[in-house]
Amino acid sequence: FLFMKRIYTLLIVILGWVFFRAENLDHALLFIKKMFSFTTGANNEIYFHINSYFIFIAVLGIVFATPARAFIQNKLSLITKNNKWLAVSMNGFYLLLFLYSLMELAQTTYNPFIYFRF
Repeated sequence: FLFMKRIYTLLIVILGWVFFRAENLDHALLFIKKMFSFTTGANNEIYFHINSYFIFIAVLGIVFATPARAFIQNKLSLITKNNKWLAVSMNGFYLLLFLYSLMELAQTTYNPFIYFRF
């Protein structure tokens, strides 16, 4: 039942962002129509973006959005509880991962300011 709540929430958030980003209501409704029409054609660019990196990130997102995340955190806390060096190493890894994420965000050149219409 929890899984259905998560899917419902994700669906509402995704649809809400469409209305926030669209130029007008007609454009938003057309975009939503295309989101839920599973046809292939020249206008379907989603297939060009699916690669091994996308699949890897999608699988990681699914795994860490499920109860597996709580299981992994529980096991890591048991392992790092007695080993202080491992706990410090894990925190250092998280810091490096955060810095890497910031560098990835900073290197992109296209960053539209979406609030200019408001």
